[in-house]
Amino acid sequence: MPGILGLVSRIALERQHSGKPANMIKVDPTRLFGRVRSRLLSTYWELTLGISTTDRSEPVPKVFNYGYVTLPYPTIFAIIRHLALTPTDVFVDLGCGKGRAVCCAALLPIREAIGLEYDKRLCSIAESNALRLRGRRAPISIRNIPAEHWDYTNGTVFYLYNPFDDSVLRAVVAKIASTLAVNPRPTRLAYANPWHEFVLEESGWLEQYDRWAPPEFDGSDHPISFWKSKSNQMWKDGGHNAPLQEIKAT
Repeated sequence: MPGILGLVSRIALERQHSGKPANMIKVDPTRLFGRVRSRLLSTYWELTLGISTTDRSEPVPKVFNYGYVTLPYPTIFAIIRHLALTPTDVFVDLGCGKGRAVCCAALLPIREAIGLEYDKRLCSIAESNALRLRGRRAPISIRNIPAEHWDYTNGTVFYLYNPFDDSVLRAVVAKIASTLAVNPRPTRLAYANPWHEFVLEESGWLEQYDRWAPPEFDGSDHPISFWKSKSNQMWKDGGHNAPLQEIKAT
């Protein structure tokens, strides 16, 4: 019990240091419960998987990114289930940070899980987490490279948690599109906290097929949009591979 009370106190202090006067801070019980639940489940999953992906990180100076922060485990598991990964999929996390989403994807027997990260410090942590991950069923590759410089020819499923600005996102989307002529394939994309989704709307080859409001149960504040390639006939018809069994999340 003291541990839970301490967690609630820390969350309350975070809110007090949000820049608002204490008498103007309104506590939403549902959100507060969601954040406490998220922290507890985060501890559970970190211990279960043998990895460490919590805590925030400041952005790399002079680079168009927004620092490291990750979604709660239940939300990531839900996103991965909704993307309906198959054994032939290559999952690519753009701006993977410490590798939470990559490790979660690798719990399924997909072709490969790839994390792209510009920050060398975070990249090193992600590599360590990939090596320590318990229950891994797919190979994991962590690459210290700007997302706009990666070769996306084999990527089929892309995950972003608002890792960079619209100019970088536009370059990445264009580069993925250029690989479809070389390797025609169905592609899907999940974009959490989609500040710049107008770039996807303007791409000409992507269409949104679902959108989630911020899930209250995990205390997060960000919507998530889901996209697929317009010529994705294989995806529309269900593909040649059945989606893999769901990851069971607490």
